[in-house]
Order: sequence, then C-alpha cells, then structure tokens
Amino acid sequence: MFKRLLSLLLVLALMLPVLSVIPANAAVTNVADHKPIYIGDAAVDYGAELILSEIPTDGLSDMEKIRAVYDWVIRNCKREGTASTVYYSTSACSAQISAYAAKMDAAVSSGAATCRTELATELCTASVSASDARLDSNWMLAYMAEYMMTYRIGDCLHYSALLAVLLNHLGFDCRIIGGDYINSDGSLAMHKWNCVLVDGDYYWLDVRMDHYLYTTYGKMYYRYFMISDLSNWEARHSWDHTYSDWLFANSSSIQSYVSPHEHSWDSGTLTTPMTDTRDGVVTYTCTGCGESYTVTLPAGGSPYIDVQNSSAFYYEPVLWATEKGITNGVSNFAFAPTAGCTRGQMVTFLWRLAGEPEPAISSCAFTDIRQDQYYYKAVLWAVGNGITDGVSPTSFAPTDPVTRGQAVTFLWRAAGKPSSGISLADCSFRDLTAGRYYEQAVLWAVENGITNGTTATTFSPEVQVSRAQAVTFLYRYAALA
Repeated sequence: MFKRLLSLLLVLALMLPVLSVIPANAAVTNVADHKPIYIGDAAVDYGAELILSEIPTDGLSDMEKIRAVYDWVIRNCKREGTASTVYYSTSACSAQISAYAAKMDAAVSSGAATCRTELATELCTASVSASDARLDSNWMLAYMAEYMMTYRIGDCLHYSALLAVLLNHLGFDCRIIGGDYINSDGSLAMHKWNCVLVDGDYYWLDVRMDHYLYTTYGKMYYRYFMISDLSNWEARHSWDHTYSDWLFANSSSIQSYVSPHEHSWDSGTLTTPMTDTRDGVVTYTCTGCGESYTVTLPAGGSPYIDVQNSSAFYYEPVLWATEKGITNGVSNFAFAPTAGCTRGQMVTFLWRLAGEPEPAISSCAFTDIRQDQYYYKAVLWAVGNGITDGVSPTSFAPTDPVTRGQAVTFLWRAAGKPSSGISLADCSFRDLTAGRYYEQAVLWAVENGITNGTTATTFSPEVQVSRAQAVTFLYRYAALA
C-alpha cells in the first residue's frame, strides 16, 4: 500500500509548478573556501572526502557548489535495487581513516574546521521534539550516510543524510527535516528532506524527489532545489515547524560557526627542484587547516618563484647573480626582489663579484661586526680597499638599509674612483647636492649606464636600494670590466 501511495504522489509531483529558487544572479557569496563541518565519525568524514574528490568545485559560487553535489547524488545513487555492489569499504581504508581522523582533530582544534556536535550543542536550546532531535542527530546522520556511501542505494533518509554530510564538508550547514509528502488528494507519505544555510539564510532541498524526476525523464528539473518560498514548499510538504522555525530564526548565529576559513599560508617548501628539463614545484600549506596548493617553476627558467617575468629589468641580473654565486636568494626558491638591501648584503655582493679575495687587513675598529657573520670578511675587504669607512669610526651598521647613494659610491670606489665626463650641471637630477660624498659616484654611474635614476629628474640618493636594484647595479658594473 505504501509503495503504491508513494508512486502516486511522485507522479502527481510532476504536475506541480516549478517552485521559486535562488536566481542565477542571486547575491550568494563566491568564496574559495568555507570552514568544513565534520560529522565527527572519521569513517564517514573520510568517505565524504573521497566522494568530494570526484566533484569539481574550485572556483564555483556557493550555489554552484551545492548544485554540483546535488547533481552527483542524483546521478550516482539509486532508490531501488539490491545493495550488492560495495563502493566504499571502511575496513579497506582503515589506515587512511586513522590518518584522516588525526588531520580532522587538528583542524577542529585549530579552529580551521567545525565539528557538527558544536552546532548540535547550540541547537539544544531549541524546543524540538525527540523525534526531530534524533532524526538530525550526528549518529543518525553518520549511520545513514555511511550506508549510502557504501552501497549508493537507499530511501529518502539515506539521500538526505548523504547530501547533508557532503554539504557539511564544503562548509554549508545542512539539516534533515522529517515529515510527510502531501499527495494532491491530501493523503500523506512519510518523507525526509533538507534545508541548507547559505549567506545567513536557509533554503529547502528535496534530492529524493528530484532524483525521481531525473530517473524518469532523463534530465535535471531542479524542482526541489534551493527553494526559498515557504508557501510553495508547504504545498507538498507537511511537518512540525518547531525545529525548522528555530533554525530559520537563528540562521545568523549558526552562520557564525561556519564562516569562511581564512587560510594562513606558510613560507612554502620546494618539493621538486627545477632543472633544465623538469619543472620545479613549490608547495604552500595552511598552518591552520593543512590545506595546500602548488606553484610551478617552468623547466629551464628562473629558479625563483618571484622572478618569473622575463621582461622585468632585474630578470637577467638576478639569474646572472645566482649563476655567479653572488647571491642565492632568501631561500632556495625565492629571491625577494622588492625587499630592501642592507649595507652588509651590498658589500658582500661586491666582494663575491670580486672573487671573495682574502682581506688585506685582519681586523678593524668596527664594533658591530663579528667573525661568525657572513659579511665579516666582505667588510674587512671593503675597508682595506677604501670602498667604505663605515658610518662612524667604530660602526659599519651592517643591518642598516643601503641607500642608492651609498650603493653607487661602493661601486665607484671599487672601480678605482674613475673621473666622469659630465658635471652636476649636465645631469638632469634635481635632488643631488654638490659636494656630497656620492656626487662623483652618481655622475659616473649615470654616464656608464649603471643607473638612470628613479625618474627623469630624480636619483633619490637617500632611498633604500632593493635587492633587485642591487644586483642590477652589479650586473651593469660587471659589464664595464
């Protein structure tokens, strides 16, 4: 009797007008990621991840993500038949499930994910019936969803449970609502469906009914997908509204539990070194949730992830400096071209360009350099060759910024203080002061194409040199020799 009644009501459902849904241009959040909601049963949560790995959702809006999952459930699950084919075996995946449990616990502990029990605790304040509380409980959700994952066959409760678990993992609070489906003659059939939270509002879903339309007519109708009109929904669904009314009334506070997760990426790891014939790979991992992404270093190109634009003025100088051993970057895959250069780094670059000669002196009066520092010999060599005499008789200030005026002066002195064929009056720079220590050095550098200034009329002698500018000065200086 029940099967005949259910068949009748499903046929009559086709006669319904299409219910109101979220329009395609609705203002739904388009975010890369939401905070996952775990059921707390590692076997079920891992099974959900396996299914979601089959569903492309990157770059999709919230509604598109929900629809992608909805489609998968409809296309891959059945309402009738024998549960003979096993699609997911927890015993065969025991090791993976154990590893996933640890990852899941870490994500929840760090705040990068939410456990559904937290939401369940929040809902304890609602005056809901025992049957509603049991229907939407974690254990019921896990039990029904695991069966559906395993055999991909079930009734409306199995469909609703699987959909809820999958959408939870994408960060959408999805609930199971129990009641009756209303046939056109007023008769009732026990039924289950979902409501899902998007941008602070709940919407209705009935994947079981849309599955019937799909299997009968071979196309997606989305007649019961993301419905916002309660009166239309009530035309075919009857239930005790206490639970759903509480959910809808408290949607904003519940949304706060599942707000989008902001990733905090680490500094990256070179997981595959680049060669002339093999791409390099740099992997970045979120310190909160453990999610990662990769960036490719094209084979035979720059080994630095931040020096990939071959038209940049510093591209060739950076590769040259790396090949010559003048600098190896700030890591084995990053150069930091826009980072400021220090006085210690600049004299070290110049010393390495000279072939790392032994200093002519074994000590100096500077009290702010030590033998265990990378720039120690470079500073002694620079002092011994008259390239620098420090910022005071006892201080070199190795960690202070090296200015553009200081940088070209180091180069000019290393070149032997050559005279320039132009005077300050011939130079277009209006920010140079006659008699300053860098005057002749700047004129020489401009005449020899080592620098063209920061604009047509400014040299900016007191501005810090970037690492990209520093190696470019050295590259052009080396070409003079």
